[in-house]
Amino acid sequence: MRKKKEHRAKVLEALEREATDILLVDFGGVISRCRRTSRCRRTEREFLMADGLVDWLFAAPASVEALTRATPYEDIIRELSVYRRINFETMRTIMDVYVEANAIDTALLQALQRCRPVSKLYILSNYWSNGREFIANKLDVRLFDGIFISAEIGMKKPDPRLWTYLSEVLMRPASSMTLVDDDAENIEGASKAGLKAHLWI
Repeated sequence: MRKKKEHRAKVLEALEREATDILLVDFGGVISRCRRTSRCRRTEREFLMADGLVDWLFAAPASVEALTRATPYEDIIRELSVYRRINFETMRTIMDVYVEANAIDTALLQALQRCRPVSKLYILSNYWSNGREFIANKLDVRLFDGIFISAEIGMKKPDPRLWTYLSEVLMRPASSMTLVDDDAENIEGASKAGLKAHLWI
């Protein structure tokens, strides 16, 4: 825990020091974390989720495909229920457990706001078509200058095309952007494209 805190403090110091034009921050895993609540643990035991609730939900083929498609939320739940061989209402309840377990890192949000006089802040999330609604229900989106959801734009991290797309939309070169993400593959992809990138652990 101490090493994690020290690492995060160094990342935040670097963000303030770099004063990048565009700061792209992942939502799930950085701004928001899925806590292992008592309800979450019960669900994991009941449905034998060996790798945990998050992996059980998002490693499924239907989940992965929905990250870059405008699939309605209800259809995703239906596809997941078929894949996991449980009924629709049970799958909806499991999703409710996941949503409830997600908590915002308020200290991180405050730290990010200190970068805002210089940097524009954007959420960059690999998420389904309901991602914007999910995020808006968790925090005040006015704290950010915009939100990019993979299902809305048809590309997800670390697709090389995504960085080109962002550069064109935000009218900034990759070198003037910084990514904060909890996935090492996304960090590597961003770095190769010319962005500054910091792994959040």
